[in-house]
Formats: sequence, structure tokens, C-alpha cells
Amino acid sequence: MVGTPEDIAERGGTTVGPLFLVHREGLRTARGTKVLKARQYTTCLKAEEIIRKANDAAEEITARGRTAFAEEKSRGYREGLREGKMQLAEQMVGTAAATARYLAQFEEKAVELVISALRKIVGEIDPAERIVQVVRNVLAFAKNQPQVSLRICPAEADSLNASLNDIMTDFPAIRFIDVVPDGRLKEGGCILETEMGVVDAGVDVQIEAIRRALINALKR
Repeated sequence: MVGTPEDIAERGGTTVGPLFLVHREGLRTARGTKVLKARQYTTCLKAEEIIRKANDAAEEITARGRTAFAEEKSRGYREGLREGKMQLAEQMVGTAAATARYLAQFEEKAVELVISALRKIVGEIDPAERIVQVVRNVLAFAKNQPQVSLRICPAEADSLNASLNDIMTDFPAIRFIDVVPDGRLKEGGCILETEMGVVDAGVDVQIEAIRRALINALKR
């Protein structure tokens, strides 16, 4: 095996000094150096070549392993990130759906509370005053009609007739109002009939209209 003592030391061998010395007379072996036969020397060279190739292969395998590890780590990170985003999106959709359901229930309860309170307030109004207000509201749709007919609950006919002249002063274009007691209507019920058509303006109908308006407003 030819090489400097440093080369041999780097390869993990034992430093035995130079194998050859150069003299004027020619190339001589160093004193105390064992002379290898050609076959033995060739075997040493082959062994060294095998070791070198094995080291190169080991380094290549290690490098490939590091590359593969880095690739798998990167792929795992990307997949984990993508999966994390998907899970986050699912959670957001779930939260939005739950919030929508909660708000829908809240809206329904809120509307019902308002309507319940409104019915209570209307129910506490004196029936005579209530029917007068209902009639005033419905006549606003027919203020330019010379003649109209009002169908109301029979129990409220007398009180309405007593207030009719006062009501008509607010609608000078209306010259005649025919009050018709209708047994099909309950207290607070009122149906306006004109040449233009029929309008149901009873208390219950107006409250239902308010309820629908509230629901539509909350959905916007």
C-alpha cells in the first residue's frame, strides 16, 4: 500500500514509515520495510478499492436517506397543513350552521314575544275605542271613495255608529258609511267593502301582518 504516513493515518492504518527511499543509485526499500510480493500488493489495492467503494456507497445511502426524510417531512407538513385547513373549514361551516339555527330559533321566539305582547296590549284596549281606531285605519285606504260599507262584529255596531260622525270629519270625501253587523266576525273584526274591492282590516289580520313583517325584517 503506497502512501504518505499521513494518508495511512487518515485511513485508520498504522504508520510504519516510508516504503521506498530514492537514492542516486536508484529506488531502494527503506530499512526494516517488509517487501510485498506483486500478488499481495494487488490484493491490498483491491481491498482498499472495496473499502473506498463501500464508504462511497454508505455516504450515498446516507444522503439518499436524508433527502427522502426531508421530502417525507415536507410532504407530511403539506398534507398536515391541508388537512388542518379542511378541518378548520369544517369547523367554521359547523359553527355557521349552528349559529344560523340558533338565530332562527331566536328570531322565532323574539317575534312571538312581540306578537304576544301586542295582542295583550290590544286586548286591554276598550272595545269601543279599539273598533273606532280599526275603522279609522281601514278608511285611509278608501278616503277618496264617496260610499263605503263596513262589516263588523254585531256587539260593536252600536258603539261604532255613535262615533261615526266624528270619524267622517277626518274623511270629507266619504259621504256615506254603511255599518253592517256580521255575525261571522268576532270583536275587533272589520271588513271594508268599496267599488274598488274588499279589505279585511280586523285586529287579528293586522297583527298577523305585523308578525310577517317582523319575520321578513329579521331575515334580511
